[in-house]
Amino acid sequence: MTTCAECLSAMSTSRVSDLEPGSSIALHCATCADCSRVAEEVRYAEHRLATALNEQRSGLDSSELTVAAMKGSERLRRLRVGRWIQSALIVAGCYVFFVFMEQRTKGDEAAITTRTVTLQCIQPEQAIALASPFLRSKGVVYSVPGIPAVIVRGKPEEFRRAVSAIEQFDVKCQLPRATTQPAPTSPAKPGKD
Repeated sequence: MTTCAECLSAMSTSRVSDLEPGSSIALHCATCADCSRVAEEVRYAEHRLATALNEQRSGLDSSELTVAAMKGSERLRRLRVGRWIQSALIVAGCYVFFVFMEQRTKGDEAAITTRTVTLQCIQPEQAIALASPFLRSKGVVYSVPGIPAVIVRGKPEEFRRAVSAIEQFDVKCQLPRATTQPAPTSPAKPGKD
């Protein structure tokens, strides 16, 4: 025979409506008033729950509900990716802004130096050809008409290189040339012929 503890344990793990008539649990509930009252309360609670769930049915088909859930998750994923891209663009924009401001505030490299270089032995066209490769950004070299000189203008580092190239070549041109004078002879000693 089934005890009350076994009967209540069986009712807590299975539905009361699934208990078959003639089973040991059904026979015990027929003879025990306490277990019969608990079984009736559980059956009534199951009935109320089934009724409440039946009234709360979704208006969507299960396939429509699945598609809506997938669209919602895709929207959340896109929002998350959009936030990452937005953050990356903000960081890149700040970097570009700071680089721009740094370049703008550099005063010594933006300065332009100008000087007239007087030529000793090379022609102004040769000096222009020597200096032009060094003056790449905002640099210029031009000749002064009628005067053996060129005006060099550019950023300090480029300017120094250009003037140095002109001066080195102009100095090499000025080296003293060998003379064709006879070599000095030793003084003659008297008496030796």
